[in-house]
Amino acid sequence: MSGCIVVLASRSETSYLLINHLAERFQIAHVVFEAPHVRKMLRHRLRVLGAWIVAGQLLFLLWDRLVIRPRSRALIDQLMKGYDTRPPDGRLPTTDVASVNSPEVLALLQALQPQVIVVSGTGILGRRALAVGCPFVNIHCGITPRYRGVHGAFWAVVEGRPDLAGVTVHQIDAGVDTGAILAQASITVAEAQARLDEVAASRAARGSPPRAASAA
Repeated sequence: MSGCIVVLASRSETSYLLINHLAERFQIAHVVFEAPHVRKMLRHRLRVLGAWIVAGQLLFLLWDRLVIRPRSRALIDQLMKGYDTRPPDGRLPTTDVASVNSPEVLALLQALQPQVIVVSGTGILGRRALAVGCPFVNIHCGITPRYRGVHGAFWAVVEGRPDLAGVTVHQIDAGVDTGAILAQASITVAEAQARLDEVAASRAARGSPPRAASAA
């Protein structure tokens, strides 16, 4: 199906926003939703990053869920106002799978042969998926190459570089957020700056300098 787009995504409000925004402008042939893969992701990060770094990431995720998100809900709702965040089911062809690397997904991509495959929030794509002959494009919440991996904008502010808080659109290769950069845009950090400055000061006081997330 020449000229079409396939989206590989997790089920989330931001993924729905992206899909609906693309559907207004391009032909989306199919949307594939990957189920959460916490255990697999945890094993991968333990193998690549080590237990100490992963423990820190888990503590941050817990703090994010229990403190940051509830406090930020009003701001998030304000930012999302006016955007379509409805699930695309019933309006676009959708499929739910356990893994975007499954034979089912590979067969779908090979059959559709889209012009581009857009990825949002899935697990790491395997080499067989990347070899289907279509370019893969990812939207990464961070300015690469400095802020690869998770929470790029957060670490940029913590390190005192709010000018590097932003988003990168890049092609996907076998690495982690290492593909060719297609576009980048920064975001304006205002009210959150003071809070994150406090985090950075606290880390410095404990003798633990802030650092960029360097892998997923």
